[in-house]
Amino acid sequence: MPTWRVVDVLPDFALVPGHAIQKFWTFFTAGFLETDPISLTGSVITMVACGKYLERAWGSKDFLKFVGIIHIGVTLATFLTYLLEYTITGDEYYLLEVQANGMVGVICGFLVALKQLVPEHLVRTPLSIRVKHFPAIFVIFSFAYFLIFEAQSQFLFVIYGWIISWTYIRFFKMQDGLRGDRSETFSIASFFPEFMQPPIKIISKLVFNILVLLRCCKPIKRRRFGFDLENSLHVNASPMPGSARAEAERRRALALKALDKRLHSTNNKPSYGPTFPFPFILPDSKRSTGESAATSTINSNSKTSNDHSSSHVESVTPGVSSDSVLFDAKEHLDEKTL
Repeated sequence: MPTWRVVDVLPDFALVPGHAIQKFWTFFTAGFLETDPISLTGSVITMVACGKYLERAWGSKDFLKFVGIIHIGVTLATFLTYLLEYTITGDEYYLLEVQANGMVGVICGFLVALKQLVPEHLVRTPLSIRVKHFPAIFVIFSFAYFLIFEAQSQFLFVIYGWIISWTYIRFFKMQDGLRGDRSETFSIASFFPEFMQPPIKIISKLVFNILVLLRCCKPIKRRRFGFDLENSLHVNASPMPGSARAEAERRRALALKALDKRLHSTNNKPSYGPTFPFPFILPDSKRSTGESAATSTINSNSKTSNDHSSSHVESVTPGVSSDSVLFDAKEHLDEKTL
Protein backbone atom coordinates (compact mmCIF):
# COMPACT_ATOMS: atom_id res chain seq x y z
CA MET A 1 0.00 0.00 0.00
CA PRO A 2 2.72 2.64 0.75
CA THR A 3 4.41 1.86 -2.58
CA TRP A 4 1.12 2.28 -4.44
CA ARG A 5 0.57 5.67 -2.82
CA VAL A 6 4.03 6.87 -3.85
CA VAL A 7 3.49 5.76 -7.45
CA ASP A 8 0.02 7.32 -7.44
CA VAL A 9 1.25 10.69 -6.15
CA LEU A 10 4.44 10.75 -8.23
CA PRO A 11 2.84 12.00 -11.50
CA ASP A 12 1.60 15.08 -9.63
CA PHE A 13 5.18 16.18 -8.88
CA ALA A 14 7.36 14.45 -11.50
CA LEU A 15 7.53 15.62 -15.10
CA VAL A 16 5.19 13.55 -17.29
CA PRO A 17 5.41 15.05 -20.81
CA GLY A 18 1.85 14.13 -21.76
CA HIS A 19 0.39 15.91 -18.70
CA ALA A 20 2.99 18.63 -18.16
CA ILE A 21 0.86 21.35 -19.72
CA GLN A 22 -2.13 20.62 -17.46
CA LYS A 23 0.12 20.11 -14.43
CA PHE A 24 2.43 23.04 -15.13
CA TRP A 25 3.76 23.08 -11.57
CA THR A 26 5.72 19.92 -12.33
CA PHE A 27 8.22 22.12 -14.19
CA PHE A 28 9.12 23.54 -10.76
CA THR A 29 8.84 20.41 -8.62
CA ALA A 30 10.44 17.74 -10.85
CA GLY A 31 13.98 19.02 -10.38
CA PHE A 32 13.79 18.70 -6.58
CA LEU A 33 11.94 15.39 -6.35
CA GLU A 34 13.82 12.25 -5.31
CA THR A 35 12.04 8.93 -4.76
CA ASP A 36 15.01 6.86 -3.63
CA PRO A 37 16.27 7.48 -0.05
CA ILE A 38 19.92 6.90 -1.00
CA SER A 39 19.71 9.32 -3.94
CA LEU A 40 17.88 11.84 -1.76
CA THR A 41 20.57 11.72 0.94
CA GLY A 42 23.47 12.01 -1.51
CA SER A 43 21.80 14.80 -3.48
CA VAL A 44 20.99 16.87 -0.40
CA ILE A 45 24.54 16.55 0.99
CA THR A 46 26.09 17.49 -2.36
CA MET A 47 23.76 20.44 -2.95
CA VAL A 48 24.30 21.84 0.55
CA ALA A 49 28.10 21.51 0.34
CA CYS A 50 28.38 23.04 -3.14
CA GLY A 51 25.62 25.59 -2.66
CA LYS A 52 27.19 26.94 0.51
CA TYR A 53 30.40 27.81 -1.32
CA LEU A 54 28.64 29.27 -4.36
CA GLU A 55 26.41 31.48 -2.22
CA ARG A 56 29.44 32.92 -0.42
CA ALA A 57 31.22 33.54 -3.72
CA TRP A 58 28.30 35.03 -5.68
CA GLY A 59 25.84 36.25 -3.09
CA SER A 60 22.33 34.99 -2.38
CA LYS A 61 20.67 36.84 -5.26
CA ASP A 62 22.97 35.56 -8.01
CA PHE A 63 23.01 32.09 -6.49
CA LEU A 64 19.21 31.76 -6.46
CA LYS A 65 19.06 33.15 -9.99
CA PHE A 66 21.57 30.53 -11.12
CA VAL A 67 19.59 27.71 -9.48
CA GLY A 68 16.33 28.92 -11.03
CA ILE A 69 17.80 29.14 -14.54
CA ILE A 70 19.25 25.64 -14.34
CA HIS A 71 16.13 24.11 -12.81
CA ILE A 72 13.60 25.57 -15.24
CA GLY A 73 15.93 25.19 -18.22
CA VAL A 74 16.58 21.51 -17.52
CA THR A 75 12.91 20.57 -17.14
CA LEU A 76 11.87 22.53 -20.25
CA ALA A 77 14.65 21.01 -22.36
CA THR A 78 13.79 17.49 -21.16
CA PHE A 79 10.11 18.09 -21.92
CA LEU A 80 10.92 19.23 -25.47
CA THR A 81 13.25 16.27 -25.97
CA TYR A 82 10.52 13.76 -25.11
CA LEU A 83 8.07 15.58 -27.38
CA LEU A 84 10.60 15.30 -30.20
CA GLU A 85 11.09 11.59 -29.54
CA TYR A 86 7.32 11.06 -29.60
CA THR A 87 7.05 13.00 -32.86
CA ILE A 88 9.78 10.88 -34.49
CA THR A 89 8.78 7.44 -33.17
CA GLY A 90 5.05 7.86 -32.48
CA ASP A 91 5.47 5.82 -29.29
CA GLU A 92 3.16 7.02 -26.51
CA TYR A 93 5.65 5.79 -23.94
CA TYR A 94 7.52 9.09 -24.24
CA LEU A 95 4.32 11.00 -23.44
CA LEU A 96 2.45 9.04 -20.79
CA GLU A 97 4.82 6.61 -19.11
CA VAL A 98 7.96 8.71 -18.64
CA GLN A 99 8.36 10.29 -15.22
CA ALA A 100 11.38 12.59 -15.12
CA ASN A 101 12.61 13.86 -11.78
CA GLY A 102 15.81 14.29 -9.76
CA MET A 103 18.33 16.82 -8.47
CA VAL A 104 21.12 15.66 -10.76
CA GLY A 105 20.62 18.54 -13.18
CA VAL A 106 21.17 21.20 -10.52
CA ILE A 107 24.08 19.22 -9.04
CA CYS A 108 25.80 19.10 -12.43
CA GLY A 109 25.32 22.85 -12.75
CA PHE A 110 26.96 23.34 -9.34
CA LEU A 111 29.97 21.29 -10.44
CA VAL A 112 30.33 23.42 -13.58
CA ALA A 113 30.24 26.59 -11.48
CA LEU A 114 32.91 25.21 -9.15
CA LYS A 115 35.10 24.42 -12.15
CA GLN A 116 34.88 28.06 -13.17
CA LEU A 117 35.66 29.38 -9.67
CA VAL A 118 38.29 26.98 -8.32
CA PRO A 119 39.40 24.70 -11.18
CA GLU A 120 42.76 23.71 -9.67
CA HIS A 121 41.51 23.00 -6.16
CA LEU A 122 42.48 19.46 -5.12
CA VAL A 123 39.85 17.47 -3.25
CA ARG A 124 41.48 15.08 -0.81
CA THR A 125 39.85 11.78 -1.69
CA PRO A 126 41.50 8.39 -2.12
CA LEU A 127 42.05 9.43 -5.76
CA SER A 128 42.83 13.16 -5.12
CA ILE A 129 40.72 14.62 -7.93
CA ARG A 130 40.84 18.26 -9.00
CA VAL A 131 37.60 20.23 -9.17
CA LYS A 132 37.90 20.87 -12.91
CA HIS A 133 37.46 17.13 -13.58
CA PHE A 134 34.24 16.73 -11.56
CA PRO A 135 31.75 17.69 -14.33
CA ALA A 136 33.26 15.23 -16.82
CA ILE A 137 33.32 12.43 -14.25
CA PHE A 138 29.71 13.12 -13.31
CA VAL A 139 28.61 13.02 -16.96
CA ILE A 140 30.49 9.76 -17.57
CA PHE A 141 28.88 8.08 -14.56
CA SER A 142 25.44 9.32 -15.66
CA PHE A 143 26.00 7.91 -19.15
CA ALA A 144 27.05 4.55 -17.70
CA TYR A 145 23.96 4.57 -15.45
CA PHE A 146 21.82 5.31 -18.51
CA LEU A 147 23.30 2.38 -20.45
CA ILE A 148 22.92 -0.08 -17.57
CA PHE A 149 19.52 0.90 -16.15
CA GLU A 150 18.03 2.73 -19.19
CA ALA A 151 17.50 5.86 -17.08
CA GLN A 152 17.20 8.31 -19.94
CA SER A 153 15.55 11.07 -17.91
CA GLN A 154 18.43 11.18 -15.42
CA PHE A 155 20.97 11.40 -18.22
CA LEU A 156 19.01 14.17 -19.94
CA PHE A 157 18.88 16.13 -16.68
CA VAL A 158 22.67 15.85 -16.32
CA ILE A 159 23.44 16.78 -19.94
CA TYR A 160 21.12 19.78 -19.96
CA GLY A 161 22.31 20.87 -16.52
CA TRP A 162 25.87 20.87 -17.84
CA ILE A 163 25.06 22.73 -21.09
CA ILE A 164 22.73 25.34 -19.57
CA SER A 165 24.98 26.17 -16.62
CA TRP A 166 28.06 26.47 -18.85
CA THR A 167 26.21 28.64 -21.38
CA TYR A 168 24.92 30.98 -18.68
CA ILE A 169 28.29 31.41 -16.96
CA ARG A 170 30.21 31.61 -20.23
CA PHE A 171 28.10 34.25 -22.00
CA PHE A 172 25.55 35.90 -19.72
CA LYS A 173 26.48 35.93 -16.03
CA MET A 174 27.78 39.29 -14.76
CA GLN A 175 30.94 38.93 -12.68
CA ASP A 176 33.50 41.57 -11.70
CA GLY A 177 31.87 44.08 -14.04
CA LEU A 178 32.16 41.80 -17.07
CA ARG A 179 29.55 39.72 -18.82
CA GLY A 180 30.51 36.07 -19.01
CA ASP A 181 33.84 34.29 -18.74
CA ARG A 182 35.59 33.98 -22.12
CA SER A 183 38.80 32.52 -20.69
CA GLU A 184 40.39 29.50 -22.33
CA THR A 185 40.28 27.54 -19.08
CA PHE A 186 36.47 27.62 -19.17
CA SER A 187 35.93 26.81 -22.83
CA ILE A 188 33.73 23.89 -23.78
CA ALA A 189 36.82 22.00 -24.93
CA SER A 190 38.34 22.21 -21.43
CA PHE A 191 35.74 19.69 -20.21
CA PHE A 192 37.21 16.99 -22.46
CA PRO A 193 40.58 15.19 -22.44
CA GLU A 194 43.43 16.90 -24.23
CA PHE A 195 43.47 14.52 -27.22
CA MET A 196 39.79 15.39 -27.88
CA GLN A 197 40.11 19.15 -27.49
CA PRO A 198 41.23 20.12 -31.07
CA PRO A 199 38.14 18.73 -32.85
CA ILE A 200 35.89 19.97 -30.04
CA LYS A 201 37.30 23.48 -30.49
CA ILE A 202 36.56 23.38 -34.22
CA ILE A 203 32.97 22.24 -33.64
CA SER A 204 32.40 24.77 -30.83
CA LYS A 205 33.68 27.65 -32.95
CA LEU A 206 31.39 26.60 -35.79
CA VAL A 207 28.37 26.45 -33.49
CA PHE A 208 29.28 29.80 -31.94
CA ASN A 209 29.54 31.47 -35.36
CA ILE A 210 26.11 30.09 -36.28
CA LEU A 211 24.63 31.45 -33.05
CA VAL A 212 26.22 34.83 -33.78
CA LEU A 213 24.62 34.85 -37.22
CA LEU A 214 21.28 34.02 -35.60
CA ARG A 215 21.91 36.83 -33.08
CA CYS A 216 21.66 34.46 -30.15
CA CYS A 217 25.17 35.41 -28.98
CA LYS A 218 27.28 38.52 -29.31
CA PRO A 219 30.57 38.25 -31.20
CA ILE A 220 33.83 38.48 -29.28
CA LYS A 221 35.40 41.88 -29.80
CA ARG A 222 39.13 41.75 -29.27
CA ARG A 223 41.59 44.63 -29.23
CA ARG A 224 45.29 44.65 -29.81
CA PHE A 225 47.17 46.23 -26.96
CA GLY A 226 50.71 47.36 -27.66
CA PHE A 227 51.64 47.70 -24.02
CA ASP A 228 51.93 45.56 -20.97
CA LEU A 229 48.68 44.33 -19.46
CA GLU A 230 49.71 45.70 -16.10
CA ASN A 231 50.11 49.22 -17.51
CA SER A 232 46.74 50.93 -17.84
CA LEU A 233 48.03 54.53 -18.12
CA HIS A 234 48.01 54.60 -21.93
CA VAL A 235 44.38 53.61 -22.48
CA ASN A 236 41.39 55.34 -20.95
CA ALA A 237 38.77 53.10 -22.52
CA SER A 238 37.27 50.29 -20.52
CA PRO A 239 38.41 46.78 -21.43
CA MET A 240 36.30 44.88 -23.88
CA PRO A 241 34.63 41.69 -22.58
CA GLY A 242 36.54 38.65 -23.74
CA SER A 243 39.81 40.50 -24.36
CA ALA A 244 43.06 39.48 -22.76
CA ARG A 245 43.21 42.67 -20.73
CA ALA A 246 39.67 42.23 -19.46
CA GLU A 247 40.42 38.68 -18.40
CA ALA A 248 43.64 39.78 -16.70
CA GLU A 249 41.78 42.50 -14.80
CA ARG A 250 39.08 40.06 -13.76
CA ARG A 251 41.66 37.60 -12.42
CA ARG A 252 43.48 40.45 -10.68
CA ALA A 253 40.25 41.60 -9.03
CA LEU A 254 39.59 38.10 -7.76
CA ALA A 255 43.13 37.86 -6.37
CA LEU A 256 42.82 41.24 -4.66
CA LYS A 257 39.49 40.24 -3.17
CA ALA A 258 40.97 37.03 -1.77
CA LEU A 259 43.99 38.94 -0.44
CA ASP A 260 41.73 41.51 1.20
CA LYS A 261 39.79 38.78 2.97
CA ARG A 262 43.01 37.14 4.13
CA LEU A 263 44.37 40.44 5.45
CA HIS A 264 41.08 41.13 7.19
CA SER A 265 41.25 37.75 8.91
CA THR A 266 44.87 38.27 9.99
CA ASN A 267 44.09 41.71 11.46
CA ASN A 268 41.97 40.02 14.09
CA LYS A 269 44.99 38.04 15.28
CA PRO A 270 47.54 39.53 17.75
CA SER A 271 50.39 41.29 15.97
CA TYR A 272 53.98 41.09 17.12
CA GLY A 273 55.65 44.44 16.45
CA PRO A 274 58.83 46.03 17.86
CA THR A 275 59.22 46.29 21.62
CA PHE A 276 59.32 50.09 21.51
CA PRO A 277 58.52 52.80 18.96
CA PHE A 278 61.01 54.83 17.03
CA PRO A 279 62.70 57.78 18.81
CA PHE A 280 60.53 60.40 17.12
CA ILE A 281 57.25 58.71 18.16
CA LEU A 282 55.87 59.51 21.57
CA PRO A 283 55.20 56.44 23.72
CA ASP A 284 51.62 55.29 23.95
CA SER A 285 49.90 55.46 27.30
CA LYS A 286 48.94 51.80 26.96
CA ARG A 287 52.54 50.62 26.62
CA SER A 288 54.35 48.98 29.48
CA THR A 289 56.62 50.84 31.90
CA GLY A 290 59.75 49.22 30.50
CA GLU A 291 58.85 50.29 26.94
CA SER A 292 58.20 53.87 28.09
CA ALA A 293 61.54 54.00 29.90
CA ALA A 294 63.37 52.70 26.87
CA THR A 295 61.61 55.20 24.65
CA SER A 296 62.37 58.15 26.90
CA THR A 297 66.06 57.13 27.07
CA ILE A 298 66.36 57.00 23.30
CA ASN A 299 64.49 60.29 22.94
CA SER A 300 66.81 62.00 25.44
CA ASN A 301 69.89 60.67 23.67
CA SER A 302 68.52 61.82 20.33
CA LYS A 303 67.72 65.26 21.74
CA THR A 304 71.23 65.59 23.25
CA SER A 305 72.87 64.69 19.96
CA ASN A 306 70.65 67.10 18.06
CA ASP A 307 71.41 69.91 20.52
CA HIS A 308 75.12 69.19 20.23
CA SER A 309 75.03 69.27 16.45
CA SER A 310 72.99 72.47 16.35
CA SER A 311 75.29 74.18 18.85
CA HIS A 312 78.25 73.17 16.73
CA VAL A 313 76.67 74.71 13.65
CA GLU A 314 75.86 77.89 15.56
CA SER A 315 79.43 78.13 16.85
CA VAL A 316 80.73 77.93 13.31
CA THR A 317 78.31 80.53 11.95
CA PRO A 318 76.86 82.63 14.76
CA GLY A 319 73.41 83.97 14.17
CA VAL A 320 72.72 81.66 11.24
CA SER A 321 70.38 78.67 11.52
CA SER A 322 71.31 75.17 10.46
CA ASP A 323 68.79 75.21 7.60
CA SER A 324 70.34 78.33 6.08
CA VAL A 325 73.84 76.84 6.43
CA LEU A 326 72.77 73.74 4.54
CA PHE A 327 71.05 75.89 1.93
CA ASP A 328 74.19 78.08 1.42
CA ALA A 329 76.39 75.02 1.19
CA LYS A 330 74.12 73.51 -1.45
CA GLU A 331 74.26 76.71 -3.51
CA HIS A 332 78.04 76.79 -3.18
CA LEU A 333 78.36 73.27 -4.47
CA ASP A 334 76.05 74.07 -7.37
CA GLU A 335 78.16 77.09 -8.34
CA LYS A 336 81.34 74.99 -8.25
CA THR A 337 79.71 72.38 -10.41
CA LEU A 338 78.70 74.95 -12.95
